Amino acid sequence: MFRLAAPASGPLTTTLLPNPKFSDHDRLRATVTIRRTIDGAIHTYVKKKSKSKSYLWDFKLTKNKALELLEFYKAYNADEVLVYWEDRTYRGYIKNNPLEASTEGTALESLGGSYVRATIELEEKG
Repeated sequence: MFRLAAPASGPLTTTLLPNPKFSDHDRLRATVTIRRTIDGAIHTYVKKKSKSKSYLWDFKLTKNKALELLEFYKAYNADEVLVYWEDRTYRGYIKNNPLEASTEGTALESLGGSYVRATIELEEKG
């Protein structure tokens, strides 16, 4: 189970989500610049960004659970949050702005009538 809690200083709200659809993804935090000199030689520069790590989780949620996630986002998008996933605790900020979701099929009417695909990006400070 994937758990979001906020604010990180003393959680007041917790949202439980199903496991991410394709696990998690650790994103590269660097920029590569390629320059060509007058004589045709190529020089490559790698500029590392801060020591932060960025994680991306993709979920398939019922419409009601997606609305719950949206309310969590509205309340705590500027606050530091905690993520509990696979015996690890991540502490950082939700980077999605805005939080986007798309309809991905139908579900029972008691579950909201449809499934929604949503992605959460968390930037963890190093």
